[in-house]
Amino acid sequence: MASLSTRTSTTRVTLTLPADLVEEARRESPNLSRLVAEALRTYLAGLRLERARRAFGSWSRPEDFDPLAFVDSLRAEPEGGRFDR
Repeated sequence: MASLSTRTSTTRVTLTLPADLVEEARRESPNLSRLVAEALRTYLAGLRLERARRAFGSWSRPEDFDPLAFVDSLRAEPEGGRFDR
């Protein structure tokens, strides 16, 4: 069965996690790296969706929308936001 995710390069990282969480995760999947990657993808997709929902709400009253403040808020997010210079 083909995987739904696309093949990308990998980077080795060291994480410090609660022991009980690691034990439970290993009971669920023999491939801890894949499980963590899938969990991060799901989490990040949720963050992107929430960001889009907040942005949509900003435009529900055009007279209240300040495009400069919106871009500044994106730049202030972790990782510099998507529109950081």
